[in-house]
Amino acid sequence: MKKFWFFLSLGLVFLFSFSFAAIEDTQIVDELNKKQQEEMLQQSQDLTENFTFNQVNSCDAMETVFSDFLELYKKYYPKRDYSLWDMIAGGFGGDFGVVMTDTMETESVSATVENQKILVPQVWGATDDSFSTTNLQKVGVDEPEIFKSNGKYLFYYVQDSTNQKYVSVIKAPTTSDLQDAEIVKKILIPTSLSNVQLFLQGDILVILASRYSNIQSDVLWSQHTVAIIYDISDLNDLKLQKMVDVVGSFSDARVIGDDLYLISQINLNWYSFAYDLPVIRFSDVIPQTTQLILDEQGDKEVQLGSKALSYQKQTLKAPCKDIFYLLPTEEALKEYGALPNFTLVSKISLSNTSQSVTQKVVFGNTDTVHMSQNSLYLPSPLYFSSPMRCLGCWWPNYGAGQNTLVHKMNLTTNLNYEGSKIIPGIPLSQYSMDEDAAGNFRILTKTWSPSLATQFFVFDKNFSLAGQLLNIEPGEEFKSSRYIGDKLYLVTFQQIDPLFVVDIANIKKPTIVGELKIPGYSTYLHPYEGLQGGIQYLIGLGYSTQENQRGGVTNDRVKLDLYKIDFNSSETAQTKCSSLLTSDVDATQISLCLSSSQPCSNDQMVYEACVHSVDSSNIAVSLLASHEFGGDQNYSPSLDNPRMFVWNSVKKQLQLPLIASEKQEVPYTGYNGVVMVETRYVPFFAGVKGLSVSPTQWFSQYLTQDFPAIREGMNRNGYYSTYAFNTARVGYIGEVNYFLLNGFVSFFDTRNIVKLGVY
Repeated sequence: MKKFWFFLSLGLVFLFSFSFAAIEDTQIVDELNKKQQEEMLQQSQDLTENFTFNQVNSCDAMETVFSDFLELYKKYYPKRDYSLWDMIAGGFGGDFGVVMTDTMETESVSATVENQKILVPQVWGATDDSFSTTNLQKVGVDEPEIFKSNGKYLFYYVQDSTNQKYVSVIKAPTTSDLQDAEIVKKILIPTSLSNVQLFLQGDILVILASRYSNIQSDVLWSQHTVAIIYDISDLNDLKLQKMVDVVGSFSDARVIGDDLYLISQINLNWYSFAYDLPVIRFSDVIPQTTQLILDEQGDKEVQLGSKALSYQKQTLKAPCKDIFYLLPTEEALKEYGALPNFTLVSKISLSNTSQSVTQKVVFGNTDTVHMSQNSLYLPSPLYFSSPMRCLGCWWPNYGAGQNTLVHKMNLTTNLNYEGSKIIPGIPLSQYSMDEDAAGNFRILTKTWSPSLATQFFVFDKNFSLAGQLLNIEPGEEFKSSRYIGDKLYLVTFQQIDPLFVVDIANIKKPTIVGELKIPGYSTYLHPYEGLQGGIQYLIGLGYSTQENQRGGVTNDRVKLDLYKIDFNSSETAQTKCSSLLTSDVDATQISLCLSSSQPCSNDQMVYEACVHSVDSSNIAVSLLASHEFGGDQNYSPSLDNPRMFVWNSVKKQLQLPLIASEKQEVPYTGYNGVVMVETRYVPFFAGVKGLSVSPTQWFSQYLTQDFPAIREGMNRNGYYSTYAFNTARVGYIGEVNYFLLNGFVSFFDTRNIVKLGVY
């Protein structure tokens, strides 16, 4: 037992979280965990009771709510004299629903179009379903990206080295020698716009961006979100149809059919409302939206490049009856200091540009969204400021909180608000959430207290809690997940990567039915195909790991895993633990070194812990193969952005942009003239890697294309930066592949390569 307690003291508790009946008695741990879980759920319930969910029916009613809340704020946050803290922290400031001036309209709309002839490629033998598109979580629910393709043209947002911004329209090759490709248009984007994203819907191109208003306000942030709608049916004569300017910073967006759903954040400075400003009515700060509709009969005119265009200008206010607010009770305001900010949801028709924008306003700051064909879910982390714990503290103490407020809206009834829930924990990404075909909402969250763990909750179609699975793998961090039908696949990580299979067919009783332990972890899970004959294959994209000097682990290289989930077979030591075999492991003689005095390696202990945790009642989950990309250091933007995971479901081929570097000792001359040596990671590959994936052949490389100009450009200043590679995009049109990075465009197949633009 000495060895056991020694490793326990090193923080390797996760190795022994399995059931060793002869070694461990877990009654105390189990009871304490149960108690802590009950407290966690009770806290969320208490929060729900301390907040009031309401919808107002008129502006007069909202005025009453607004003024009453300001009085409560003054009661618990009395006016203070300016101190050193005030000077350090500053105020919030901002801009809320300000109508654009004529000058601002001209500046914001002045996206101009230039013809430009350069050799660039086009579609060769492609059909409607033979080109890559944005990787989506939900079929039919499009997501924004800086790159879109319709199989004939590529639309790519670029910010070049001179800070010029534009959307390149690139004609893909149609001939076998790839020589008829060209850049046919450049849509210039004002430098004042940032965070540009694109949608491509038939003959409509949507450009989304953030901008700062020139008109300042003391009560709101000055950031706005702009949606620009182009008719691209004739690329020789692009038509700017509409521009919508909404209040708030850009958060996310989705397109379903002909409708764009735009989500923006509105932050209020309640202190200015209460003390620094004259009395302000809520009607003065209701979100305002300006829409400019290009129309020959318009009563205003704007210069667009060489053209003078007429347009109509409309200024809209969100109806008070469409504001769903959540305000803390007096006790909650006193205890938590919770101050409401707002999320604005704008529904914009892409087919009928004369149609007014539909808007809803709800409480909370939305980090990510989940949208199905029928519902929109807006999760908002709840962060509360904690009371000061000491006298003379320089900085206030802010508690991070670990709860999420989720609003639900019905898309089939024009964004009708259907309710809100406070859920323990914080979701990791949009892939943490899912709505199934029956309307059940499933969500995974991460909690830090009582321990780092993952929680799973299911809400039925009426948005009532139906089932839950708590405290999944305590001490490990939730890294990725994927919902496929009535199954959930979940990856957590501390030092070894467990892949869990959760059966959620019975929403009242979600159950872990399979588990696999492997080194490293996946940041994204992608279905190889649907469930076939009781077998599901999954592709995992993530990192291998290596042990650091402190006994922990760090990310190593980009790794692909191919998993097999066999619902027809039971878990065995072979399926669950064979991936943990190393040169330090003796699999033929299980020595029980956890409880004996004989020496054994960490790898041996990990393997033995896995073997002794095998549960034959679980289904078989196994790792068929792993593939690591080379180099001392490498990176793919797809690790952080699943929308760039390029998968050909027919050919079972995967493409990734990849940059790989090797460690070099590089001499340089210091300030005092002394020659010194530093370690640098110098790129030796920057381009595209393509792999064929098969349950029998595993991973085999079918494509590799390096671009020396990219590597030279990144290493020109003597350093390696993954950030500079984040805008790399890859894909295919028929048999032709492409690679884009800023001003660099290349099309290639097995015989030819055409490079366009200048890096």
